[in-house]
Amino acid sequence: LPKQSTENNDSHNSILLLETIDNFPLHSKDIARITAKDPILTRVLSWAWREWPKLVSDERLKPYVTRQLEISIHNGCLLWGSRVIIPFQTRHKILKELHVGHPGIVRMKAFERSYVWWPKLDSKIEN
Repeated sequence: LPKQSTENNDSHNSILLLETIDNFPLHSKDIARITAKDPILTRVLSWAWREWPKLVSDERLKPYVTRQLEISIHNGCLLWGSRVIIPFQTRHKILKELHVGHPGIVRMKAFERSYVWWPKLDSKIEN
């Protein structure tokens, strides 16, 4: 039998881990539902399923295109490696959760680098 990819297992585990974090504001079903309605991420979903374009002029899409070899889909959620790509509409909830308890920029960046991603996330945490 073919060996299962560890990337798929890691991705699946990241989504499950997000759901086990106490009071985490979103679950994978929510993220998948909102991703399917996000105008930028629906294009990324389509490209991840089919084929990525050779050139993209829209600056909002370039961060995804540069990561195309590492972007995958799991249960309707986009992943960059093992990190869940968070739709625009819900980013404020994630930032709010990251700031709870004021663990400091270093700890918040370590958390976000392990579990979630969206373009310019590091700069959003610092602000």
